[in-house]
Amino acid sequence: MENNKKNSSAVVIVILVILVIVLGGYIGYDKLIAKDNNSNSNTIENTDKEDKSKENTVEKDIEYVFDENKIYNKDDSYKYKVADKNDFTGFIKDTDNGIIVNDTSNNITYEISKKYKAHLETTIFKGGPDMWSYKAILLNEDGTIEYLKYDVFADDLKGNIKYGFRLYKINNLKNVEKLYLVELSSDREVSAYGTTVVAQTKDGILYDLYDYVYGDTHLIDSSK
Repeated sequence: MENNKKNSSAVVIVILVILVIVLGGYIGYDKLIAKDNNSNSNTIENTDKEDKSKENTVEKDIEYVFDENKIYNKDDSYKYKVADKNDFTGFIKDTDNGIIVNDTSNNITYEISKKYKAHLETTIFKGGPDMWSYKAILLNEDGTIEYLKYDVFADDLKGNIKYGFRLYKINNLKNVEKLYLVELSSDREVSAYGTTVVAQTKDGILYDLYDYVYGDTHLIDSSK
């Protein structure tokens, strides 16, 4: 009887020891996994913060200044100089809902019910301006560009011409931060002078809008 009790006690002790070992191992493993997960999570979070910090640093380091040597699609036959002033103003007025373009000489009024980040009135031309080269460059909040130009809406070939505005959007230029009104000059005998607008994107690259407004656009609205 006494031997049976001793054997039973020994079995109980062994079982308790096994349970303690198993429980201790589980607790240690659980803490190790949790620590490892937290470590990985912190590493990922810190990496994300570092990446965002680097992005912000890169953006802060960009100086949005004009440099004609950094114009991506520069016309090398011209020299580019930022205009001291804009003589072509007065058409566009800001309203509570957007802008209104009023050309009294041709009896044209055009209203856009949308706010723009910036707008610039100018002609874009090489050689000599005419009414067809009029442009109003409009910079959207999302960094895309729209522009207005004159067009003939009706012509009876007897001198009765109805003019209007058409609103276009540039297709392949995004993330624009700044616009520069630029004077063009050259030693050419023909078309020696001109005016254009240069757009600067978020990465600091400059683009001459001449190529865009005369080719890379689509119509989005017309005068009524």
